[in-house]
Amino acid sequence: MLETVAQPQGAFERNWHGKSLAGLLDFAREIEASDVHLTVGMPPSFRVGIELDTKVGEKEYPLLDIKSANRIVEGLLNEYQRRRVASQHEIDLSVRTSRGSYRINIAHQSGSLALTARVVPSEIRRLESVGFPNEQIIGTIKSIEGGLVLVTGVTGSGKSTTLASIIDYINQNDSRKIITLEDPVEYIHHSKKSVVWQREIGRDVRNFARGVKYAMRQDPDVILVGEIRDAQTARAALSAAYSGHLVFSTLHTRDSAATVGRYVDLFPQNEKGDIASQLSDNLEVVLSQQLLPYRTVGRRILAMEAMRVTPAIRNFISEMKPNMRGQIVSALQTGRKIGSVSMDSRLVELAREGKLDQETAVYYAIDRRSVASALDYSEL
Repeated sequence: MLETVAQPQGAFERNWHGKSLAGLLDFAREIEASDVHLTVGMPPSFRVGIELDTKVGEKEYPLLDIKSANRIVEGLLNEYQRRRVASQHEIDLSVRTSRGSYRINIAHQSGSLALTARVVPSEIRRLESVGFPNEQIIGTIKSIEGGLVLVTGVTGSGKSTTLASIIDYINQNDSRKIITLEDPVEYIHHSKKSVVWQREIGRDVRNFARGVKYAMRQDPDVILVGEIRDAQTARAALSAAYSGHLVFSTLHTRDSAATVGRYVDLFPQNEKGDIASQLSDNLEVVLSQQLLPYRTVGRRILAMEAMRVTPAIRNFISEMKPNMRGQIVSALQTGRKIGSVSMDSRLVELAREGKLDQETAVYYAIDRRSVASALDYSEL
């Protein structure tokens, strides 16, 4: 088991008018905030549900001054990380308190240091409670043996939570070697029925592509690549999937068709044809996510598109015709028996079940007019 631990002598001291960062993070967990924002000249802000609350902590936590901000950040970083912040002006890392884990981003804004902390849930969700659209796609995820599975969505859409649940299921039920490559490590997986290695970018391995390359020499069955950011990583992930490994990764795309296009577009023009062919052979499932405001104020609900890659979809990907998006959407609509469902269809389902307002469903749709028509919503 590997985990990122802040330097105890500096990170959580009472270095902010008698307050500590650990206390602030745990306070965020108590009020069920998903994120905490520290900005010089302001008290801390907490995201609860979809709203950013700038008032809840102002009595307990005073305005953050530059000196305190610098002390907090310096206490979190080791020497390597300090050099990285100095050269690149930002960094991602994770820290743990006695109450749980937090993902931290440190950046500069208006010439001063700023910090955003994501509260990582204390427990990994069971696969059935994540929010998959149907039992068929859960069955597919449970039974898949090899190939590439992509979980996509914007930042904060719950990709890490979904992947943690999948890895935890495999860890509990299968005897496999699992290697995760993360930036940073968020959920901690204790080896259960499987053997789990968690490697953090910058601490245990230089980058994702190098991590995949060396993972292939470490007898893995399952490889989690935290994010595909460049052609080198995308090529390495495809190579691992082609070799028979089960590879999970993420992209910042809204739906399955955009995911396919984005993956291929990472490569220069003269390589796109070959990459499209390799992707069509190795891609097994795409899960695209949005976290949306629930009808109950302060809560959010997961809307997930699921694409099980069929022979027809493999042909669409391989050919990469201009009308590929329409072809994939049509395939999703006819693939419900195997668990496929488009984002727009899922939004309509959630609205009809009373879990989303119609306005919210339409706003977050890929094709707003189509969703509005399906819901008889006339206020476009």
